[in-house]
Amino acid sequence: MQKINLLDSSIYNRISAGEVVERPSSVVKELIENCLDAKATFITIEIKLGGTKLIKISDNGSGIDFLDLKKAFLPHATSKISTVDDLDSIATLGFRGEALASIAAVSKVEMFSKTVEAEVGGKIIIEGGAFGEITEYGCANGTTILVKDLFYNTPARLKFLKSNKQEESSITNIINRLMLANPNVAFKYIVDDKIIYNSTTKGLKEKIYTIYGKQFVENLIDFSCEKLPYKINGYISLPTFCKSNKTYQTLIVNGRYVSNNLISVAISNAYENFLMKGKFPIFILNFELSYQDIDVNVHPSKMEVKFKDSKEIYNLFYSSILETLNQHNCPIDFSFNNEKQFENQEEDSKEEKTDTELKKIEGGFSFSALKNLSEELRNINVSAPKYVKEDIAVMNTSDNGSLITKSTNNTNNNFEKVDMQKNLFDDEIVINKVVKQDRLDKDEVYYKQIGSLFNTYIIIENEENAYIIDQHAGHERLLYDKLIAQFETNKLISQPLLIPYVFSVNEIEDEVIENSHEVFNSLGFEIENFGRQTYKINSIPNILSNINLDEFVSEILSNTTKISNTNENIKNYFATIACKAAVKGGQQLSKEEIDILIKQIFNNKTTLLCPHGRPICVKLTKYEVEKMFKRIV
Repeated sequence: MQKINLLDSSIYNRISAGEVVERPSSVVKELIENCLDAKATFITIEIKLGGTKLIKISDNGSGIDFLDLKKAFLPHATSKISTVDDLDSIATLGFRGEALASIAAVSKVEMFSKTVEAEVGGKIIIEGGAFGEITEYGCANGTTILVKDLFYNTPARLKFLKSNKQEESSITNIINRLMLANPNVAFKYIVDDKIIYNSTTKGLKEKIYTIYGKQFVENLIDFSCEKLPYKINGYISLPTFCKSNKTYQTLIVNGRYVSNNLISVAISNAYENFLMKGKFPIFILNFELSYQDIDVNVHPSKMEVKFKDSKEIYNLFYSSILETLNQHNCPIDFSFNNEKQFENQEEDSKEEKTDTELKKIEGGFSFSALKNLSEELRNINVSAPKYVKEDIAVMNTSDNGSLITKSTNNTNNNFEKVDMQKNLFDDEIVINKVVKQDRLDKDEVYYKQIGSLFNTYIIIENEENAYIIDQHAGHERLLYDKLIAQFETNKLISQPLLIPYVFSVNEIEDEVIENSHEVFNSLGFEIENFGRQTYKINSIPNILSNINLDEFVSEILSNTTKISNTNENIKNYFATIACKAAVKGGQQLSKEEIDILIKQIFNNKTTLLCPHGRPICVKLTKYEVEKMFKRIV
């Protein structure tokens, strides 16, 4: 057995430095946290060459007593804790007593410090962990520390640093987070003699503006939630303002900037149906809880924390963020005025109405009832089985442009052709049957239908605002919400296809389908083996009579791994299903169909984003139009 050696301080300090001082930004973080623990209200940070040549940090905090200057750089020396019980309720940012000793072991350090009570301050010099002289020094209250030539005595560590610009970016990122975590502290940040930030103490919004700019601030939602013993406050982004990565997410726990996957996932899941795939929400949130309910002593850099009750905290963030998003679910102002504002216009228009006058729509109709039947049903004139329920009007257009509707009082349930030129809702029987089947709430929508642009974008007018609505995205969202609601309440009803849809697969796809029957059933699709590498779809969800099964099967088989039945994947499949079944862009809708779609979007109180995150509606004000035409300059 080899002899056991007791390591010298010059060795174990460098080992410790390897854990605490990973790069220049680690030094900056540790030193600023010391300033904050000293109750500083103004902190100046200056760096040169990405922090490798110089890191200088000054504060106006409580300072260090002259007799404690050397002790501050000894391993495991700290003013933050004194007994083992203190570890159960750590309220300071630093507490390990490793930072200064580790930094001094791999750099050349000078520090000046003075307490309020002292008449004169002190100065200490340390090089590579070796103490130099300690002298009295005239300086202002607080502490100034200079870290020069970082890793000068550990060339292997120096070699693995990134470029000066990359190291500078890492430092800037840390400073950004610490500024957001301490909104009432003023920060001045200087890079290579150039001032980057010179913030005040005016609060969090001022810090956000300083770091990210005006547009960023304008797209944030003020967020707060208190459910004892927990309290959350800060800002989250509107769903229409998101980023392609997570670097704009800042979580502060009891004043400490940390990284926590539990909370990050909870927030991302709350935003799931509001954002396009590959986009991430922005948040700056401060989470306050009892010190006994959190463990910050899980990593040397103190960047990670653990919670005592993870499940409760996940649910708190998820539910409160989701509730707030639902309250701000309109990417634009999609609100209609109430009846009183239109009373005079209603009276004036009683005698003579035109297509461009304001409409008053009461109740609503099932937009799914207006979707085409499956392709297999086109031009088929056969008897259909009787329905147990009261007959429902189902409409479809034939290839020659006529409307096919099921006669409601025909005992043989035959399909009969109706003249397409006739208004769909002139038939009183059809109107009454549809209304009885799916009447919505009694809210009334007032607007003027202008028309359709490119057979894709519906244009309506309300007072001095115009709204441009993507008919496909709007209908897609309605179908998706209905599918999810039925799925989550176990009320997803399937309907048999008159002619099953048959499709063939290759060997790899065959295994995917064969192993995924349970998932397809949960989605409302009954799929049956129909021979070697051949399957047939016998039933589909009853609200998806117009789904393009060619596209649906192709989309499902685009991923040749086993289809997953996780909650997230189920929602993704429903998003695909809704997209394939929704009315398409370029498909001409009648005015009645447009009215029904608008009414359902409004009454559904849905998120005005399709399941894939595209906007459903865009607002254009009269002022903006007049600016375009130079009526207003």
